[in-house]
Amino acid sequence: MTHWLMYFVYAATAVVSIALLTNLIYRLMLKRKFTTLMVVFAVLGCLAILFTRNEWFNLLWNTLLIFQIILVLYTSVYVLTVVINRNGNTRKAAKLPSINYENLPTVSIVIAVYNEEEVIDSTVKNLLNLNYDRSRYEIVFINDRSTDGTLNKLLKYKDDIRIINRQPGCLRGKPAAFNDVVPTLKSDLICSFDADSLPEEAFLIKIVSHFDDPDVGLVQARNIQYNEKNTIISRLVSLDIDALHMTLYKAQHKFGFTLFEGRAGVFRKQAFEECGGFDVDLPTEDWDFGYKLQLQGYKLIYDSEIFNYEQAVETFKEFVKQRKRWLGTTVMTFLKHMPTLFSSPNIPGSGKLCAFFSFFFNLWSVTFLLLGFIGLIGLTGNYDFSENIFFVSFLLSVLLYTVVPVVKQRKWIAILYFPLMYIYYWAYSIIITQLLLDNFVVKEKPKFEKAIHSLYALKAAKRIPKQEGS
Repeated sequence: MTHWLMYFVYAATAVVSIALLTNLIYRLMLKRKFTTLMVVFAVLGCLAILFTRNEWFNLLWNTLLIFQIILVLYTSVYVLTVVINRNGNTRKAAKLPSINYENLPTVSIVIAVYNEEEVIDSTVKNLLNLNYDRSRYEIVFINDRSTDGTLNKLLKYKDDIRIINRQPGCLRGKPAAFNDVVPTLKSDLICSFDADSLPEEAFLIKIVSHFDDPDVGLVQARNIQYNEKNTIISRLVSLDIDALHMTLYKAQHKFGFTLFEGRAGVFRKQAFEECGGFDVDLPTEDWDFGYKLQLQGYKLIYDSEIFNYEQAVETFKEFVKQRKRWLGTTVMTFLKHMPTLFSSPNIPGSGKLCAFFSFFFNLWSVTFLLLGFIGLIGLTGNYDFSENIFFVSFLLSVLLYTVVPVVKQRKWIAILYFPLMYIYYWAYSIIITQLLLDNFVVKEKPKFEKAIHSLYALKAAKRIPKQEGS
């Protein structure tokens, strides 16, 4: 690692840290939170004192460095788990399960939409052509008071789908919409998709077979981005989500903990009602619902051989909006369930550790920025400290996490994206740190926005990958 590169990374991280700190102080002053402001200055004063002696500096540095080393170790365990369990590691179509087509369970496909006129046509057409007895599944669109042409486009298919219009005065958002509609449905199973979802034709046939086990409450399928090649942002996002599914989700499922993404998942209506439905106070209800089901004693399954195709965000602005909402959910969900999670007899110890490490990533993000800021002081002050361990551990953590989908899918061209993935995950650390400061220091509820689904992204993709199992 060259000396100039160290200076560049430390300096860039320090600039971001100072910007976040300046913004924090400014907002605290505007809100007249002078007590909190005094605490912030007291902490800064303590840090300034620590930097007066090399041994104190090293104590702080090495303490924070532990977070980085733990991240590498935990990523390594996940990678080894996936490598050892080689089944279901690519996009190859799984063989259709043996199913009695005359006794298929009833399924309600439910999609809550708001201003989705650009992609709704392709979604409806795709859902109408699933390889499943048409009399055994219904398609329900909940129009959450769209202000564009979404409703008019849905009405073109009124003979084939059910359209529910949310009335003024109703609480807006997908969680509230599902809570109102799901109890009125007669189906045994509820399938949740997003407005841009394009599931493979055999999606339902494959996924309902898991519910032969009465203990299964939810099955999460794999999401794949059909517009991966459209922009550099969509390429990086696709690699990240491939890693999420092929490294994180597969390993966590083996350890006894499974997450629900809110789309491409099927759950029992009975389980939904027993758990009180979705939490309307969270920005995304999906992770919370997955937690509740597992704490309730239901078994959750992640099946990486059942596919749903969806859009990756294609601009940096949309990326920030989407990740802010997703990462904020990680923090809020874990903190909400932490008191009961570790005492629950329904989740194994290894699964509890997985839940903790999903939250631990947020703590790591803060320490990463602090290490960069402190490292610059160490270099300029000519302190003797283990700066190489910081760089090597960060390089390994990103490399290990993203290399699995590259090797498994033989996407060798994605190796060229690796340098950009470091910047990509650095952006993660900035977003998470800002969220934590907003929530726990400023005491201001973060505002979340949904990402925009684009017809241009759909057309620019030229074709959707071949539908599996058809």
